[in-house]
Amino acid sequence: MPNEQQLPASYFDEDDDLPLASETSTPPPAFISDLAHTELIPSVTDSGDLAAGVATDSAAFDDFLSSPVPPPDPNDAALAHDDDAPIPTPDEDMYPLACAEHAPDEHPPHVPYSQQMKGFVRPMDFRAQLFQTLRDPTSFWGHPLPADFPTLAKALKGLRLGEMTVFTGPTGAGKTTFLTQYSLALMQTGVRTLWGSFELPNHVLQRKMVCQLRKKRFHDFTEAELGESLEVLQRLPLWMLPFYGTTSISNILDSMARAVEEHGVQHILLDNLQFFLSAQGDRFVDKLQIQENAVHEIRQFASSKNVHVTVVAHPRKELGTSKLTIDSIAGTAKTAQEADNVLLLQRTDRGDMTLEIHKNRFDGSIARIPLAFSEDGAVYSEKFGQDEDASATAPQKQSRSSWGSRTGTSSSKSSTGTGLRRGMMFGDGSGVF
Repeated sequence: MPNEQQLPASYFDEDDDLPLASETSTPPPAFISDLAHTELIPSVTDSGDLAAGVATDSAAFDDFLSSPVPPPDPNDAALAHDDDAPIPTPDEDMYPLACAEHAPDEHPPHVPYSQQMKGFVRPMDFRAQLFQTLRDPTSFWGHPLPADFPTLAKALKGLRLGEMTVFTGPTGAGKTTFLTQYSLALMQTGVRTLWGSFELPNHVLQRKMVCQLRKKRFHDFTEAELGESLEVLQRLPLWMLPFYGTTSISNILDSMARAVEEHGVQHILLDNLQFFLSAQGDRFVDKLQIQENAVHEIRQFASSKNVHVTVVAHPRKELGTSKLTIDSIAGTAKTAQEADNVLLLQRTDRGDMTLEIHKNRFDGSIARIPLAFSEDGAVYSEKFGQDEDASATAPQKQSRSSWGSRTGTSSSKSSTGTGLRRGMMFGDGSGVF
């Protein structure tokens, strides 16, 4: 190159070929001296200037040498991926709650270990949540559930975001009717809701809703009442998917994501799993795999988008009046395994309806709730103070183990002969709390 500057041989060491300014009095070339002229590193042109600088700052240098050395931070070695590094332990300055005999009222701020350990978490990361749960167990409960079902509300402890509920029951039992009433009550308390009705056209679903709002049969409406009811429904935070029948899971998830991002939807209902997956897959094994993949993607969506998704699933074909269990859900066991909550709308031998909680991942409370149904408005309510006739016997309070066995067998007879007076919950309703 014409502008290349020739370096004398004395600039290079025999071992590493690096320029050594101390071996020559010739000033270094421009590209080397420019590196020295920075704001933080002053340029040193000869040893006299260096000696003068050391003599001037000798007092400060002595102070630096005599200053105490700070103790090593065990987190530094952990961040450097040193397997032999000591595990950080809470100390009184960093975590006074862990060392104090009685925890104070305020939680001091701290840097979570998850931010220091590059993806790993440590027990102290959850200190605030655990102390908050201890002081106020209701602080992690979800949005209050409808007052029409107090036992359901007490057992499930609210509608929590990030969870998936699977709702099943025999054909014609009223699963959609129950969920329209359930979702309407939540919408009236501000829960932003997206309905995906794949079994019923949207106008039929809205007809159910206006009847439940007015608590009267549809053919008893006047045009003025219908118009007012539709206006009330329009003011509720309700959006509906435009699909009907078989629909690809990718289209459903894309629309769900748009509803969350554009409208802040918090509760999504998909009715039902078998309808929107119908006619997909040629072989039975393929259909099972498609359903399993769809359930997994819906579960992932609920967690990643922090919404509650309620999925209606049909049961397998049962013989006669066989009781449904958690294993009765059609398809693979993946559906029940992925769910946080599993609810069964059950028809008794006498033709009555019960709502049963067979799975509750939040705290394990389960329940059997007898339901009453009103033809006027097609609404359910929890039965209170209604004895069954003398020929019917009420089940005794069962243990968690017997109810959790999901055998579906009838329970033992009560010595009193009286019927259920209200929903029966197994446990005190406090779960692990």
